[in-house]
Amino acid sequence: MAAIASFRAALDRLGFSQAATEAMIANGFNTTEDTLNLTDKDIEQVLKIIRTGPPVVVVPFLAQKRLKTFSFWATRRRRLGESITAHHFTNPVLEQYTNMMNIVDKDDDTAVKAPGEYEKDTKWKAFKEGMIAYLNALKGRHNILLTYVIREHVVPPANAVYQSEHHQ
Repeated sequence: MAAIASFRAALDRLGFSQAATEAMIANGFNTTEDTLNLTDKDIEQVLKIIRTGPPVVVVPFLAQKRLKTFSFWATRRRRLGESITAHHFTNPVLEQYTNMMNIVDKDDDTAVKAPGEYEKDTKWKAFKEGMIAYLNALKGRHNILLTYVIREHVVPPANAVYQSEHHQ
């Protein structure tokens, strides 16, 4: 029950009116977990349903943009094993994750040529470095760089301190 109240309060902070919040709940969005892994298209579709009614409900553009950031925040924190309690999504967190989303969107333009096929009796080190560079430019599910599949530690060292979220 606390998760539902926390989620309602978060929608209010995002700029949703009481009617828009009720429409979100009527469409199955009751807790933060319900926003996990939503694409921009998913969010646009549910808000289109809410906006066209019946009854017609106004959802401001900024509320839509903030909901996208909220979903991005929840998905990213869940992937990292962190709490996704809605009351942790404050205005400074909104600003931080909006900036992070913009960086992720800009990174999508990166194009790196795939290394040629590895052949016997060729230089392994050059091929390996080319493959790492290539996988650093490709993203898989949840925008995770594919270099993750060739990481050195399958289980991260306990109490490890990372330079950035990318390294984490």
